[in-house]
This record gives sequence, structure tokens and C-alpha cells, in this order.
Amino acid sequence: MSVQRFRKKPVDVEAYRHHRVINQQRDGRMKLRVVLAAAVFAGFAAYGGMASAPADAAPCEHRSAAHVAEHGGLAADSAYHVSHGELPTCNEERKTSSDTNNNKDKSKSDGKSRYCRKHFFC
Repeated sequence: MSVQRFRKKPVDVEAYRHHRVINQQRDGRMKLRVVLAAAVFAGFAAYGGMASAPADAAPCEHRSAAHVAEHGGLAADSAYHVSHGELPTCNEERKTSSDTNNNKDKSKSDGKSRYCRKHFFC
């Protein structure tokens, strides 16, 4: 018994070229799909970021007093940020601790229990 050795098959050049072209087209379509998926994802992310802003959001940015003083005051700081495409600086009027204590006293002075203050139907 003789052992039959495997022989190389003759290469069909036209078939090889055809399969290479088909694979290149398939790779190009895959790259296009990836780019389109990334663009759609970026669009949804941008839209989600815009839609997630609260409805009562002020059209200004809160910045520290040191930051405002560094830019030369509230008006100069707002003008600087607006000229660079950002929101203007908010005019911050801070509440004192006595104001917050007065608000707490008002809410507890209505005579309702803690449960009824949290539920409208009491």
C-alpha cells in the first residue's frame, strides 16, 4: 500500500481575484456601517444631552466670586464668556442662614404632621 501524498491544486487566478474583490467590497461596507453607527450614536448622545436639561434651567452659568473678580467684575466676566461662545455669568445673591431658618419655621407652623406635609390629600 502506498501512501498518497496531497498535491497542491492548481490556482485559479480569476477565482482568486474575484474573491479578493468581493472581500474588499465587504470590508468597505463594514467600515461604512461602523462610521454610520458612530454618527448615529453621537447624534443621539448630543440630543440626549440637550433634552436632559431641566425646563427651569437659568440661561446663565454660576461661577465663583474669585473667578468673577479675576475677570474684573460681573459685567466683564459675562462679556468675556459670551464672546467665547459660553453662557453669561449669573448674578448670585446668596441666601443667609437666617433666611433658610425662617423658611423651615414657616413650613412647620402650618399645624400638619410630617406625613401630611408630604402628601397633598391630608
